[in-house]
Amino acid sequence: MDMVNKESPEGVLKKYDEDGPLNPDQWNNIEQEMVRVVEEVEIEETLKLQRGLQNEEYRLLDEIIYPLTKSGSKFLSVGVLPLKDFTPVLRICNPQLTAAVLFELADFEEFLVKLNKLVMIVKNVTKDCLLDELKNYNILLSPHQVL
Repeated sequence: MDMVNKESPEGVLKKYDEDGPLNPDQWNNIEQEMVRVVEEVEIEETLKLQRGLQNEEYRLLDEIIYPLTKSGSKFLSVGVLPLKDFTPVLRICNPQLTAAVLFELADFEEFLVKLNKLVMIVKNVTKDCLLDELKNYNILLSPHQVL
């Protein structure tokens, strides 16, 4: 996206001699500059509105926050999503909310079941086995390391 020129339309008028009359080309240039500035402001306001709506989509009501680590690097939040029919959710995130996982309750219960199975597999592994596939990668579980 192009950088927004913060020059005001009045600044364009100052380019011309105040004492002399403006010819039609100069008026056209002034009009085009004013239209450009208005369009840039509209784009900027639209982007602000979109960011605001995106932030609202993940805002939790009645949020309770629990620290997951002693250092305060991870938190568990419990609350409801107002824009999704007040669906109860769990969110695991960092303090800046730049990295987060959002679970609905049914998804979190399924995650816990899978996590328990993975823990059992890791504890009982005696030879290399396929743990999972991620796109073009296979995750192999070895008794000595994860490959």
